[in-house]
Amino acid sequence: MRRVAIIFLLAAACVRAEDPTLPMIRTFGGAFARGSDHDYFVESELRLPLIQTGMFAAAYHYQESTPFVPEKEGPQAEVLARRQHGEVRVALTDWLQLIGTAGYRSTYQEDSPGFLAAYAVGGGIGSPLPQNGEPFQWSLTGGALLSTTGTSDNWWLDTHASWRVVTFAQDQYRDTPFRAALLLVADSEFANENNRLQPQSMVGPALQILTANGNRAQVQALWYYNGNNEFYGSDENSFLFGLNISSSLETNFVASSPLDRETGWLPLVWGMYELGYSTAETISRFEMNVELLDVKIRDQLFTGKIWYESRQEYQRGDYDNIGYSVSVGIQTPIGFASIASHDDPLIARVDFLHRSDHALNPSRSRVPPGTLQDHGSLNILPLLTLETTGWDLPYRDPDIYNRHTMWLNIFDWSLSAGLDVNDNRDRGLFAGQLGLNWDIATVQGNVLYARGIASTGNETPDWLVEGGLRRPAGKIFVRYDSYGMNGDISPGVVFVFGMGVNL
Repeated sequence: MRRVAIIFLLAAACVRAEDPTLPMIRTFGGAFARGSDHDYFVESELRLPLIQTGMFAAAYHYQESTPFVPEKEGPQAEVLARRQHGEVRVALTDWLQLIGTAGYRSTYQEDSPGFLAAYAVGGGIGSPLPQNGEPFQWSLTGGALLSTTGTSDNWWLDTHASWRVVTFAQDQYRDTPFRAALLLVADSEFANENNRLQPQSMVGPALQILTANGNRAQVQALWYYNGNNEFYGSDENSFLFGLNISSSLETNFVASSPLDRETGWLPLVWGMYELGYSTAETISRFEMNVELLDVKIRDQLFTGKIWYESRQEYQRGDYDNIGYSVSVGIQTPIGFASIASHDDPLIARVDFLHRSDHALNPSRSRVPPGTLQDHGSLNILPLLTLETTGWDLPYRDPDIYNRHTMWLNIFDWSLSAGLDVNDNRDRGLFAGQLGLNWDIATVQGNVLYARGIASTGNETPDWLVEGGLRRPAGKIFVRYDSYGMNGDISPGVVFVFGMGVNL
């Protein structure tokens, strides 16, 4: 059952957005074909432009990667590799840019002791980021690894290239025009020790679908090679197969009712990245929502949907952890929300939900080297959900963000019930959840909101209380929550102040 969940999770992946002036959120995933040491590989990234002029550009990048290794109980997350860096670009000509970069790279062993880290500074050259559908792009950057921890690597080198070989004629599925293209892509990240090159590479063809909604999907068949790059776990030499889907800010402003939007391929893709802080912990949360495909049966619209969440918690001491969650299902609009504050249809959905929890670099006193911390796992099938359209999308009603001040009093809610089919938390067969979101008022287009979630059984999270101000592009919030992780993985309740980016 867990293997099925991860396969669907890996189908939710995405590529670089075409417009470099817009924020972009992406995930990449794939299943290995007869890998020697690995089953899967998952990667997510946020690109946030900071400055964009005619000749100069600056951006912030966040990237997290996890290879999965086979175990008797099922695939086991091997490491969490994180890259955080700033990038500046100066246009030398219309086809060449000078690149400078500085950041921090870290890798946490999951469920066993181990930590690597280094500051990475350097620069290089490359083509402009694609803005007008250029068929070829490339970059070559490198530099020094400084203040290293747990590794003797001392310099780095990154290469990237993609070539749109063939662009096919425009076609149409339902209301959505789309255009397909064949690409060749190549990416390598080197973490090197003196004269020894240590690459982590992905190279191969990709079939891309570009929809009229601005969303992109790629079917990829990549050769994956890790030649002693310690930041990405143990070595590997195998093919990696996956599906990619992209999301950027401008593609996600949709009509308030799902019945009013275009139907077809990838009708809606949106994501969120959050950072929260307190005196005791730091939270990093990545979320991706993908409506894959619309199908109409006897005038009733059905949509396949994937939801993915990666939540990292960094505590005082050694109780750092990460939780991976994925749900796969089908949803359809039904009736009208007579008990909500607007007349959009309700959304009914049936899902399979999987979550796994892992310790990050636990202390050797708790987990001796060569052993693994028992990690958390839960599976719910079926999970039946009924909710209002505004529950999981922060800008379903775009008019509330107009520059005016008024009382809103808009309520959105979600109600779910399901059966626990496999877990390591003995909480009974039934799982359920009730969520309520109250949009209180808008102050010059800034929406004041409050949100609460309460669960029973193995639904996720156990409970959550949140309040703050939000705009279509993001929010600031205060949150108090509990994900109910094993006490050997997380101390429990989390209270943070934070900010989020919606894409």
